[in-house]
Amino acid sequence: MALALVKFSSEDCGICHKMSFYDRKVAEELGLGFIDVKMQDTATYRQYRKILLSQYPDKQGMGWPTYLFM
Repeated sequence: MALALVKFSSEDCGICHKMSFYDRKVAEELGLGFIDVKMQDTATYRQYRKILLSQYPDKQGMGWPTYLFM
């Protein structure tokens, strides 16, 4: 199983959107997979929700964007 960078963000976050290209490029240069999870994409969010909540159970202290390795 390959290591992946999972980015949780919101479509309402302008910086998150602007950084996506660079996030993907840097992840690829490091040999990582890149998964961009937008909170508004309910299908993708449901798939990765458990990972996010394992680190931020009540979302306290979480910011946009939030990056996790898995």
